[in-house]
Amino acid sequence: MRRPAVSNDTFREDPLYPKIVRVMAAILQSGKVVAPVDVLVGMDLLAPEHLKDWRCGRVPYLEKVINCNLTRLSRLLRILRFHAHDLKLVPSVTVYKRWGKGPKQRLRFTKTGDPKIEESYARHFVRPGKGLFHPPASGGENRRSSGITDNDPTLPRQSFRHRRHTRLRVDAERTHRRPTRIAGRGPALSVALQQRIIAAFGAGRGKGVLHLGAAEPGTGLHPTLSYWRDIGQTFVARLCGALDPTDRRPWSFPTRTPMISRLSFRPRLPCRAPS
Repeated sequence: MRRPAVSNDTFREDPLYPKIVRVMAAILQSGKVVAPVDVLVGMDLLAPEHLKDWRCGRVPYLEKVINCNLTRLSRLLRILRFHAHDLKLVPSVTVYKRWGKGPKQRLRFTKTGDPKIEESYARHFVRPGKGLFHPPASGGENRRSSGITDNDPTLPRQSFRHRRHTRLRVDAERTHRRPTRIAGRGPALSVALQQRIIAAFGAGRGKGVLHLGAAEPGTGLHPTLSYWRDIGQTFVARLCGALDPTDRRPWSFPTRTPMISRLSFRPRLPCRAPS
């Protein structure tokens, strides 16, 4: 029975679709350009040595060494183009010329040299922009509509599994390039200020609170850090008063003061010592 033609509404139901998705995702993880010949190699339909022979002019046309019939190849190229559109890749036609010495002859993909089919093989798909590859949000809806889930073993597991890790890594890189906010509301903290605070708390929480109260008295801070700075300032003020040689009153830490009451409702410190 002849399989119906591939269309924009039915290409996700084709058995070739999960394999093409997996191979294209693997290619985009390491590069920005998806070429149909690379997809054929990734699907084990074209041996790398046969591709090299064709590029060097030792094979008259590429379809001669592709381990696939022409009908299936036509479906594969159409599905590849539809999926590239879903990924928002930019098409770019490339001219393939013979490698090696001698005249740079233009290579052929088909026996007949049909211009439309030749262009389908030569059309590359380029990922615009910079940074790491992230499948678009609409991809999940498309997979759900076709009955495919993220747990399907035929899907590109690496791209979905590491998506959250990749975003956290990108956010961490941005943290070093511009002032950031510690969780919650508050003024933006410069990188130098963050480094001072983290270094102080890295030596111990007590030293961190003491640093806030003694070294950052007028610095705009996150509300949580401001709370602990008040504790540190109270301690510094009482300690300085106890060390005043003109003050003859004995000093001892009180058992119940407003400061102790405040400590019972202390917020959690947002900073952690660097690992």
